[in-house]
Amino acid sequence: MTISRSKDAPTRYKVVVGGWTLIVRRSSLFRAIEAVVVILASAALFFVGQAHALRERGYEAIGGEYLFLAIPVLYYLLRAVLKDYLADQEEIRHQQAIQSWERYERMRDGTSDKIFLPSRVELERTTPRARYKIQTPIPKKDMSREEDWV
Repeated sequence: MTISRSKDAPTRYKVVVGGWTLIVRRSSLFRAIEAVVVILASAALFFVGQAHALRERGYEAIGGEYLFLAIPVLYYLLRAVLKDYLADQEEIRHQQAIQSWERYERMRDGTSDKIFLPSRVELERTTPRARYKIQTPIPKKDMSREEDWV
């Protein structure tokens, strides 16, 4: 197996395995290498755990060593959760910076002596994701009046 970098595009690599030639981007190559490393590490841990369990038990059985085979799935699930969490934190920091800048602008304009209550639109804008929108209760109408009916 040989890996060589393209002269025209520095982010492209030529991978030759046997008689097959693949041209991949750098990010795809790193993801493929990462997947291979995670799967091989999981398999190695499984075989070491299986040998240790056989030596300790004295017979073959299915036990906790089979959980090592779930490492790739858990790895990618935790990786996705961590990336999402970090993106949310970055978005929160960004929104806090915008809010502090808006407070500074109000203070500079001389409107900071008023009590500032954020509107519903501003609250929705400052939440990290749309699924966390702050809902303000809708005021109940008095339906006893005749003009409220269609």
